[in-house]
Amino acid sequence: MNKNIYIFVENFSGEKREEFFEKELPVFVNHFEKIIIVPLYGGNTKLVYNDPKIEIRQFDAFSECNRISIFSRYFGLISKIFLYELYKTQDKSFYLKNFKTLINSLILRINSAKKLQKEIESNTSDSVFYCYWFNQWVFILSIIKTWDSSLKIVSRVHGSDYKEEQTKRTLPFRYFQLSKVNYIFSVSEYAKKYLIDKFKVKSEKIIVSRLGLPNVSQLSPVCSDRLVIISCSSLIPLKRVNLIPEILKNITLPVEWRHFGAGSELEKLINQNTELPANVKATMMGHVENEKFIQYLGNNPVSFFINVSENEGIPVTLMEASSFGIPLIGTDVCGIPEIVTVETGTLISLNFSPKEVAGYIEYAHKSGEIYTYEY
Repeated sequence: MNKNIYIFVENFSGEKREEFFEKELPVFVNHFEKIIIVPLYGGNTKLVYNDPKIEIRQFDAFSECNRISIFSRYFGLISKIFLYELYKTQDKSFYLKNFKTLINSLILRINSAKKLQKEIESNTSDSVFYCYWFNQWVFILSIIKTWDSSLKIVSRVHGSDYKEEQTKRTLPFRYFQLSKVNYIFSVSEYAKKYLIDKFKVKSEKIIVSRLGLPNVSQLSPVCSDRLVIISCSSLIPLKRVNLIPEILKNITLPVEWRHFGAGSELEKLINQNTELPANVKATMMGHVENEKFIQYLGNNPVSFFINVSENEGIPVTLMEASSFGIPLIGTDVCGIPEIVTVETGTLISLNFSPKEVAGYIEYAHKSGEIYTYEY
């Protein structure tokens, strides 16, 4: 039995903190003697869930290194990884055009791997190394596994950490990393199929494991005399939140829209909201801690939760809204159809008509049928 689990995360400090992985901690506490959480980026960290078994360990993954020394000492390993990837990939031109940048990336990750190995070397035989995202941590641990084949690496995959169409770029050294990881836990069936089709990963290596949420055992109240539409995401182009006001312009009923989240598109969205008709009230709620967002969903009337992203895994916010029985509206992309069904709401096409979506919202609200489903 494995005594320890190392959980490698991106960040859980400040507005960018990842809170979703904390929901898994009670399970780990019941199965491991010690849980060591290692963030990729430092900063003030504070867990909502805590236990004496849990330790937060800071690690400088981006420390400076002597590139010439690393290149000379690990030339064989660098060559082996690069040539393996070049042989496997369908995008050979990417590796040839970006040769210097990719070699530099390998050097930096080898330097990080050397330092991390010193931190974990006494625990490799009785520990699991779990990456919450399939990203730089998997890369670093995969390098360590070339030195210690007994290392047990598992990783989740969500959306942007596996789908190259979402990041709009080639994700480097994926074949190497996929060859080293023991198991992949995908949040959706879509992700599993994508990895099998694109990277030829063996199906038995990928386990569909939904993120899941605690059972709240309550329904969000619904207000019959007005529409209340909620959305929650980062305000970045990928999420296409700017399309929601276009839907609202076509709604004739009194409607309130509240968006939770911050990002680079905030100012544009605020300007866009000034053009909304008088029957629409839009409020930008900004960044809100996950627990407060959950409380909001349970204590305030919500008619619909909407997500119009062009690319997703399965958004946790959709799960959270659905757990309160809130009808969902989501684009028919990636893993979203696995949660937005005829029982939970409605799917809209990627290139939807704002007028048609507005018509659906008005009809569904007036009829009230969407509020009577058993969840």
